[in-house]
Amino acid sequence: MTSQSWREFFRHIHSEYGITETEYRVLYYAQGGTCYVDRTSTGPTKRNPTARRLGVDHNHLTGEVRGLVCTGSLTANTCNRLIAIYERPQLIRAVEMLSDPPPARAVLAALRSGQITGIPSLIPGNPAFDLSDVKGVSLP
Repeated sequence: MTSQSWREFFRHIHSEYGITETEYRVLYYAQGGTCYVDRTSTGPTKRNPTARRLGVDHNHLTGEVRGLVCTGSLTANTCNRLIAIYERPQLIRAVEMLSDPPPARAVLAALRSGQITGIPSLIPGNPAFDLSDVKGVSLP
């Protein structure tokens, strides 16, 4: 898309996503001139004029624009592809794993303290469980 003129690019995003050049530029500025997800990819700049433009991320069901993200690779090396590969619940769980405290901390703390009953489940809505419920685990 870098060979595409800015005029063609803005015409494309208006017809495809319903946002104007002004709206794109304001989103870009509001995001600090970077990809909303990785906060490092900038799109073309004076320092890096050949970088790919940030793409318009949108909800494929509603069409709502969610922000501008880095694009271009057919692998999961860009935020646009990462978002496309995984569904929202999977991405939310990935964020939960990176949170503090990570979800596994409660389970590991229970085990390491010698707890054998009432171990917390990491699946919302599932009840706590006992070590005797886990196949292949010997009770102390």
